[in-house]
Amino acid sequence: MGFVKKATLLGVSEFFLACGGILSTVIYSRYLGPDRVGQLAVFMSTLTIVVPLVSLGIGRANIYFLNTGRFDRHQVINSSLTVGLFIALGLTGAMTGFFYWRAAFYGSFPLAVLFIFSFGMSCSVMISLLRSVLLAELASRRIMLVDVIQRVVMVVAALVLALVGVLSVGWAMCINTLAGLAGVSLLFFFLRDDLTFSLRFKREWFSETATYGIKVAATGILYAITSSLTVLILRQRLSDDFATVGFYTRAVAISGFAVLIPRALSPLFYAKWADATNTDKTVQIERAARFNVCYGTLAALGLVFFGKLIVWVLYGNEFLPAYRVLYLFAPAMVLMCLFSIFNSVLTSDGRATTTARTLLLSLLLVAAMAYFLVPVCGMFGAALAVLCGNLLSTVILAVTCRSLYGLKLLRMLFITRADIDYFVKALAR
Repeated sequence: MGFVKKATLLGVSEFFLACGGILSTVIYSRYLGPDRVGQLAVFMSTLTIVVPLVSLGIGRANIYFLNTGRFDRHQVINSSLTVGLFIALGLTGAMTGFFYWRAAFYGSFPLAVLFIFSFGMSCSVMISLLRSVLLAELASRRIMLVDVIQRVVMVVAALVLALVGVLSVGWAMCINTLAGLAGVSLLFFFLRDDLTFSLRFKREWFSETATYGIKVAATGILYAITSSLTVLILRQRLSDDFATVGFYTRAVAISGFAVLIPRALSPLFYAKWADATNTDKTVQIERAARFNVCYGTLAALGLVFFGKLIVWVLYGNEFLPAYRVLYLFAPAMVLMCLFSIFNSVLTSDGRATTTARTLLLSLLLVAAMAYFLVPVCGMFGAALAVLCGNLLSTVILAVTCRSLYGLKLLRMLFITRADIDYFVKALAR
């Protein structure tokens, strides 16, 4: 299987995996209701922020060093395993204590539940470190299986517990850990020939991967923080109102799902950007932007006209207030479709730091706006902060890419018949 087809397969699989993720949120929402779903979302947002931070971008760096031959496969696997185990040990203990200490913020749970959920965060760290080996080898089928088994476990376990009438926030937290443990176990199976469990790692490897990884992963870390920070601010600024958090996170889930198609198709458009000349790259960027703007606009209009129906079908009458913030997320989706184009080309050109600095500025804006607007406007303030943050980051990267690659804004907005012909031929190859 060629590179483009493998990359496309991984992108499409990401879309279907997201469908599984949406299915689990449907089960939780239908059974738990807005208040308890909001409480679960606060835990999951914390996970989304903490895991990339403590992973240090080592997984991303492993891909680079494996592809360049700087470190061999055996060394990378066992060093990553050793570091992952040390991180897991510290993270599990630290987060268990943190959740217990911050019971007023997260809610009161048995210590065993907090320990299990914290252990699940450690499983996510281990997956991020070891999954990179499969990514470096473009082992698309194995990567898909690792991702699929987590979704299957999550959906099946949630459905079973809901049917027997015992599903709760605590059980949902345990299900997340069970899914992570299933993913780690499958990774161990795929990498078993190189695993030695010697608990040793080369200092040179750790120094280089951590240093390089933080640089290349900064964009992903900042994006994860930005997308989850508003949830935590909502919880902090609207004391004892988990329901609003539940409404807001359902709207985030719907809008996030709607922008997955550009991400799923991105490998088809971006696979060769790293080797393209600036002239070729300009043409490719503008073409990809036209596709993304077209899709993003259609998806945004779909949310505006059918968002209420979508919320009702997925989550039921209790969550209909979530529809009201979809008006703000709709234009934010179009901006994110453009942002993904600019981010991809800058990263392929070795300019990931530019995106990271832009996202840091956007994060500060989102945090400040959400902090002051949420007490006045509730979840509308959080959604408005996200929209303004997306606008700022997209405009900055658009100006940067225009300067570097000579882009023309008008050529990035309207899809043409030639674009459609290109797309059809590209898929047929």
